Formats: sequence, structure tokens, C-alpha cells
Amino acid sequence: MEILGIGPLELLLIALLALIILGPRDLQKAGRTVGRWLYKFSRSEFWGSARQFFRLIRARPSDLIEQAALDEWRQEQETPSIRPPESDAAPAGLVESWVADPEPPGEPPDDFSPRFPPGISE
Repeated sequence: MEILGIGPLELLLIALLALIILGPRDLQKAGRTVGRWLYKFSRSEFWGSARQFFRLIRARPSDLIEQAALDEWRQEQETPSIRPPESDAAPAGLVESWVADPEPPGEPPDDFSPRFPPGISE
């Protein structure tokens, strides 16, 4: 687990250096001072508005996706679902050629071997 890019080993090293530099008594006072400062900062109006801003930024992609899906749905509802008859028509001559020769094209060549994905056999 990393907090602000500082892992557990780095945190242990920082604590050890602070103990060596400040000593046990001053380390206790420094810890208390830092704890109070963090408490006040976490309760400040600035931190509350910053957290609200970050929540808004994190939620923005989801909001955009929902809005895009809603826009697509509206477009689908506005466009007619019935296509004009000319778009449904088959290309000229296709139906006539199939009706005239309904037989399949024939057998595969002798050297034809189907390819199956690995692990699947005939």
C-alpha cells in the first residue's frame, strides 16, 4: 500500500530518521503538532471544497457516458424505424439468379482441409 507515493519501507526509514534527529521527547511533540495540523486541515473549508471538486472530476466520465447514451437513445426515438421500400429491395438480378439456380455451388476441392482453432478437433 502506498500513500502519496511512499511505501511502507520508505515510511519506516523516515520514522527512523525522525527518531534519530529529534529524539524520543521531541518526536512526541512533533507527532502531536503534525496530528493537530492534519486534523485542522481535514476539517477546513478548503479541504471540503477540494474533496467535492475531486469527486466531481471522478464522476465526470460516467456522466458523459450516460449523457452520450441518452443522446443516442433520443436519436433512435426521433428517427423513423421503418425504412423506405427502396432500401429493402435486393440488388437487381440477385433474386432471379438464385431462383434460376437454387443448387449450392458444389463440393469443396479435394485438397481442402478446414482449419479449426487450437484445442478443437473435428
